[in-house]
Amino acid sequence: MAETPQMEADMKFSQIDSVASYLSELDLLKYSLTNFVAHLDHLGSGGVYIRTRFETFIENLRDNPNSYACLLISRWIEALTWPSDMHTGTNEADAKLCLQTALTWAAGAGRERSADILLALRADANSCDGDSIYPLENAARLGRLSTARILLDRDADFMRKDVSGMTPLSLAARGGHEDVVRILLDRGADVETKDFFGRTPLLSAADAGHEAVVRILLDKGADIKTNNSSQTPLSSAVRGGYEDVVQVLLDRGAEIEMKDIRGWTPLSSAAAGGHEGVVRPPRVAIRLSCGFFSTGLLMLR
Repeated sequence: MAETPQMEADMKFSQIDSVASYLSELDLLKYSLTNFVAHLDHLGSGGVYIRTRFETFIENLRDNPNSYACLLISRWIEALTWPSDMHTGTNEADAKLCLQTALTWAAGAGRERSADILLALRADANSCDGDSIYPLENAARLGRLSTARILLDRDADFMRKDVSGMTPLSLAARGGHEDVVRILLDRGADVETKDFFGRTPLLSAADAGHEAVVRILLDKGADIKTNNSSQTPLSSAVRGGYEDVVQVLLDRGAEIEMKDIRGWTPLSSAAAGGHEGVVRPPRVAIRLSCGFFSTGLLMLR
């Protein structure tokens, strides 16, 4: 079966970083890509040679419009105001998909040089790749602070949701990526946004046992009583056996008697799951001695 332009691009993924890294060693490359036409106009008659060479370059690209090189740079060329015949012959949808796939990969790999070059070549910070994954989504999920910052500086939408309804903040919280969580919050991400299953970033962080992220979100005003009908941050942390997270939530005022959809309290869940260390940290043990949690105590016996 013949290879499609995108198949060729996918196979050459490994080349993106090395090429972009080499190009970015030229200090003014990104600037030049952005201001190419303006500088040619400034050169006046002195730019005739460069213009002629560039026209020849475009003609050569037209000979192989589905090549990886043409896919990567055709959107940049066709966005120029000069020359008048700017079409490379590349299918616009293929070119866009190639760029977006490359940018999403670079974002998830933390390759800031590659991301800078691809954005200068007209990749879109808010468009997805062939798998409906957005660049910032990928950076947040994998904890890539450097590329997350680049994308945010290019107005990437930090409230855009993935296929499961999770925003970049929820993805970073679930992954325990503290620095990415902080930058998203600093840029204005909603700490109470919910995915399609009703989970907030705090609930996702507690469910994964990320104490530091739980603290960050609580410091930003996250609702400690949030729930998605079946669990709260405390019940999730208890069920997972995350003692440090449980203690943080208790210290911040989490209600240990709040019941989930099954009618279980966090203490009941801990006992049923055999997480005695979670049920009996020192401060919780003091509360137990007051007789507030008779259901849990019965289960422990």
